[in-house]
Amino acid sequence: MAATMLGVFARREFRGLWTAELLSTFGDQMARVALSVLVYGRTGSALLTGVAYAATFVPTLISGMFLGRIADRWPRRRVLIVADLVRAVLASVMAIPGMAWAWLIGLIAVITAIGPVFKAAQTAITAEVLPDESEFKLAQGLRFGTVQLGQLGGFAVGGVIALSDPALGLLINAATFLASAACLTLLRARPTPDTGQGKAPSVRALVASSPVVRALLGVSLILVPLIVPEAVAVPLAYELGEPSASGWILAAAPLGSVVGVLPLRWPVLAERDRQVMVPAAAAGGVPLLLCGLPLPLPLVVALLALSGGALMVAMTVTTNLVTLAVPDRVRGAIGGLWNAVISITQGVGAALGGAIAGASTAAIWTGRAPS
Repeated sequence: MAATMLGVFARREFRGLWTAELLSTFGDQMARVALSVLVYGRTGSALLTGVAYAATFVPTLISGMFLGRIADRWPRRRVLIVADLVRAVLASVMAIPGMAWAWLIGLIAVITAIGPVFKAAQTAITAEVLPDESEFKLAQGLRFGTVQLGQLGGFAVGGVIALSDPALGLLINAATFLASAACLTLLRARPTPDTGQGKAPSVRALVASSPVVRALLGVSLILVPLIVPEAVAVPLAYELGEPSASGWILAAAPLGSVVGVLPLRWPVLAERDRQVMVPAAAAGGVPLLLCGLPLPLPLVVALLALSGGALMVAMTVTTNLVTLAVPDRVRGAIGGLWNAVISITQGVGAALGGAIAGASTAAIWTGRAPS
């Protein structure tokens, strides 16, 4: 029997996971806008703004590589709730008035470092909540679509709120972490996946022994340039004389991703997910090449949306295949590594985008030199 959206949402635990992800993602994206506004407003540097945005991705390399095992060695429900509570406290501290930009970047780096552990536990427990493969794949598509909706709302609303009161945006982020933790209490308590009965294989051993995992990690490297537009959105909007447009520039890719994830519900595509993975990942970069032309802002936003849609297909398929390719007791470790690779490539792209924008943001995106 084919999986259905109604059947998946009928699961109380999945509803809790879905709602928690929507809330926390909304807050995260609002915080990214607020952080960019604060750093750019205090320094006037596109480079430092790109570095600040990169700080929301780069720390996941270390935590993903070394802390993903936490999602296997502790009850996953507890890992999720504690991670949300800790991030709520840190996000609240970031809202303290007058905090130096260096401290802001440091705190967001710590919050970001917790992310891979949370995501690893989240994906692994989704596979436990929905053990049927077809239901799991459908649920993952819904989850990824939810993430994009949260990003869309967070960026769009954040573009308005953060410009007037960045601290409020950070406090809203803290509140969404608390609300997410409350939703996660709907999950049933489960025993620790890795009970210590027999040594679990190391991440290195798993990667070395699995051609599928190695190939999927390789695909993630294609995604490096796709985060650059988000990293320089605020400087770009200022250069164009439209500061309020930064939220819409940031929201373009998530908007395209919401549309892009819809075809993943089609049975024929679900059955051929391996065949569409690499073409979709490659297609995500093609629209960005056109953004170097002297195009009006609405067309640039449309191209970014196309890129986001192709990227969403690739991301959803690769995450599903990675999760299903390994045993449950090591899904946290592999999930942490997977998120680390994705985030570090995005972080490198963000830093690179900030460096290029520091030379000439408007020249790159619109073909005219900054005034």
